[in-house]
Amino acid sequence: KHLREPEAISYYQEELLPLADFFTPNLPETEMLLKRTIKTKEERVAAAREFALQYKGIVYIKGGHDEFSADDLLFCQGQPIWILGERIASGNTHGTGCTLSSAIACGLAAGLAPEESARKAKSYLAGAILDWMDLGKGNGPLNHMYRLNGTNLA
Repeated sequence: KHLREPEAISYYQEELLPLADFFTPNLPETEMLLKRTIKTKEERVAAAREFALQYKGIVYIKGGHDEFSADDLLFCQGQPIWILGERIASGNTHGTGCTLSSAIACGLAAGLAPEESARKAKSYLAGAILDWMDLGKGNGPLNHMYRLNGTNLA
């Protein structure tokens, strides 16, 4: 189920993606944009390489939708770099992908190298999930301000 019309996807691919330097698709988004299924780590590396060549930038494929792990793949300067993560059993994961992408962007804006920014962002995200902020019903939010409450979980 996609929330975008096919015309919007074409516009996104042809007009918006070429303007970016750093891409943070999740696995389903990567599969949709490359029109292929990605199951193995080898297929993820090949997809990241293709994505980087096609759109001329750094690719960070978020692995939160992987059923076996929460490992992410940074593909930078032709090299795959795995950023490992443990799957955290939490019902409070709404916005994890956006949070991770934003945290990476903040690190890059602060002058960090792509790998350091990605690793710090992944650690920050884990802490925000582990804080177990439990609000509302359904898939709840992360605690983006967990570091302010004195528990430095990550």
